[in-house]
Amino acid sequence: MLRILAVRHGQTEWNLSGRNQGHADIPLDATGMAQAEDLAAALREEEFDAIYCSPMQRAIQTLPHLRPRVGLEPILDDRLKERNYGLWEGVTQDDAKRTHPELFETYHADPTVLSPPEGESGIDVFCRVGYFVHDLLAKHSRGNVLVVSHGGTLSAFLAVMIGGMPSTANTFRIRNCSISEVRVFSNGRRRLVRFDDTSHLSASPIDAYSGVSVAGR
Repeated sequence: MLRILAVRHGQTEWNLSGRNQGHADIPLDATGMAQAEDLAAALREEEFDAIYCSPMQRAIQTLPHLRPRVGLEPILDDRLKERNYGLWEGVTQDDAKRTHPELFETYHADPTVLSPPEGESGIDVFCRVGYFVHDLLAKHSRGNVLVVSHGGTLSAFLAVMIGGMPSTANTFRIRNCSISEVRVFSNGRRRLVRFDDTSHLSASPIDAYSGVSVAGR
């Protein structure tokens, strides 16, 4: 059996202010650093065969407390970057709605097919994450693997893992430093056994479920 733990990065200042991060390389804030410590404590008994991580600093900064315990350097993979929000990176949904009112309404009617101006669609993200999953499963058939990424990207990752569609990813909301777990069995069956688990955090993260669509990831 292959066991995959999927972890979203810790909180950033832009998460707190509701700004789209996308490919903007924003670091963790103090709360995010504390969440990373809580994550390390929660996974202290785990032994991973591989760690895959987004190359963005907010994902990499989620790992330092963890790496000495597992003795592995993370494998950085561009396919684990957050969705590219193009011209809407660094702005809130209210800002985007004010500057591009018609496009904003059209996009939020179907963010799976459509994209922010100069950004990626949900299908774009689903496809690149799908290639990552293909390569991961070709390399690992058993053991434990850790994947550290972003809310939008992990939504696509989990959708791919459970045999969903690009639109499936848009139904998920994943909070900062949460843990989701998928198990892949030798007969090819997959099981989502844990989703968006934040029970290890000393303080509750931002409630991603109250946001509209994909903002703030």
